[in-house]
Amino acid sequence: MVEMKDRSIVEWTAVDLAKQIAGRNVSCVEVMKAFLARIDEINGVVNAICTLDIEGALSAASGADAALAKGHACGPLHGLPIAIKDLAETRGIRTTMGSPLLKDWVPDHDQLFVTRLREAGAI
Repeated sequence: MVEMKDRSIVEWTAVDLAKQIAGRNVSCVEVMKAFLARIDEINGVVNAICTLDIEGALSAASGADAALAKGHACGPLHGLPIAIKDLAETRGIRTTMGSPLLKDWVPDHDQLFVTRLREAGAI
């Protein structure tokens, strides 16, 4: 079996990530930076991420680390980076729904499942 230390953070399962974050073996910022680096590496080829809020993601990760330092976990997905499909409304983030007509639309609310992901601690 391959040890976690032998794999890149982006190859860890969500369960492993959650355990390592909760155990403070890896910071939410480290995890986010690893995923942002991977997105930067391959998104030009796969074009999977339409809108990427790097500053917001890193700020949220830093906040998640601060909450953990105070002994507060936000839920089972605390600190996990989650990419939301561009068809779902995401408060404060450009959401095009694949249409040029919505190229500049920034919703003022989240779709229900996005709200639930955030409440569970996902970034």
